[in-house]
Amino acid sequence: MIPPKGAFIVTIEFVPKKDCLTQGITDVGLEPTSGLPLYTVKVARDRREERMQDALAHELGHVVANIFRTVAAVHDPRSGESRENIQTDNLSIAERCALFDSEREAWDFAIKIRPSVNLREMRESLESYI
Repeated sequence: MIPPKGAFIVTIEFVPKKDCLTQGITDVGLEPTSGLPLYTVKVARDRREERMQDALAHELGHVVANIFRTVAAVHDPRSGESRENIQTDNLSIAERCALFDSEREAWDFAIKIRPSVNLREMRESLESYI
């Protein structure tokens, strides 16, 4: 991991499910006024609060991985793009493996953030990338 330098801005928004293709989305960009790195996390609203908490912890795991520029985050084929704009069906085997590694790492961070993460749903989420 590369140690972070400087400040970062993280915004969190809970959005209707129709506005979020998955349980959560993290976009990376620059905040227009300050020029600081901006991480925008969107989590789909769900009647089950625990599911939203797990999704938020997972997305914050992606934020942590990107701030520290971990190997998995750097090699994630979605790096630099909105998750909504990439077609994961068209990825090569190497890209799919890198995507899986990034997702697994985000879940590893999620467990550190929220130790009570639903492990069954975590496994199901990871299996969807295989």
